[in-house]
Amino acid sequence: QVLSDSVTLYRIEVKRLVAEQLRKTPCNFTNSWLHIHLVWKVPNLRSDVINYHQDLADALQSAIGTSDKWYLLHDDEVIVDKEKPGVKVMIIQKT
Repeated sequence: QVLSDSVTLYRIEVKRLVAEQLRKTPCNFTNSWLHIHLVWKVPNLRSDVINYHQDLADALQSAIGTSDKWYLLHDDEVIVDKEKPGVKVMIIQKT
């Protein structure tokens, strides 16, 4: 599998952010349901948030070391933010 530089950088940044959070609150994500709540900041309302899910799931899978078959993604909110588009992620573990 060949990944573009932007995808590789995205995954590295997600991994860094997850590692930073896990230093504060250690968790074991192996074989337990993860409810991933998302607040999307999009540059305009024409953005199709659903297309971002797989990229985020793949990046999280690499970052936390568990299969994305254990993820339940919840789109909590979509906000228009032309200056700082992105996503806020909150992971809740259900055993």
